[in-house]
Amino acid sequence: MDKEFKGITNPRFKIKFVEKAESEKSLFLAARFGLYPSDDYYEFLRRNFNAETLAYDSVFRSSRWPGDFQNILGFTGSHCRPTRQHVHSHAYFLLNPADPFDVVDYWNLRASGTYLFPLTLQDYQECENPIRDFGSAAAYPINESITNRVVIIKAPSITDDEQQSVTTWIGLKGLAKDLSMMAGYRTTTRTITAWFLNWKLNMYADSNQTQ
Repeated sequence: MDKEFKGITNPRFKIKFVEKAESEKSLFLAARFGLYPSDDYYEFLRRNFNAETLAYDSVFRSSRWPGDFQNILGFTGSHCRPTRQHVHSHAYFLLNPADPFDVVDYWNLRASGTYLFPLTLQDYQECENPIRDFGSAAAYPINESITNRVVIIKAPSITDDEQQSVTTWIGLKGLAKDLSMMAGYRTTTRTITAWFLNWKLNMYADSNQTQ
């Protein structure tokens, strides 16, 4: 592999990644930016693609969208071209990054082809620039009379009042036009996961009884 990429001085992609140790501490960061299982992959990117570390801080959260780089998820899927939905193609996804069910819903909804920009209650007010840019990208004509607009979807742990508060803030700041609210429609993830864990516990109990 090293021989194949040896000598690349001007890589096609500018790559940044969240350090492995940081991603391992946050399921949200791993889901948003990607996570490799071994340090060797990160060293390979540094050595062969001049990859740099991405700091998920207030400077990054206030930067323009999209960024001038690929994260490791974007790099892996750089040749994938998802088909854009006719309506509701773009959404802000409001979630609690510490809730694994919220993060799973974020991952699944993004995997379905929806363009998502994640927001958290802790730091959404730092994201004025990318919120505005993302909302602008969502506005495109569907036909002569209908224009697509960004929506805001809440994860299961987010209350209606919290969603309304963020939506109102975005509106007052003029960051997105005609912003409407939606509840996450993949709430069955919680039920399915609970059922699976219960099933595994029952299987474990049954195996102990037969020994």
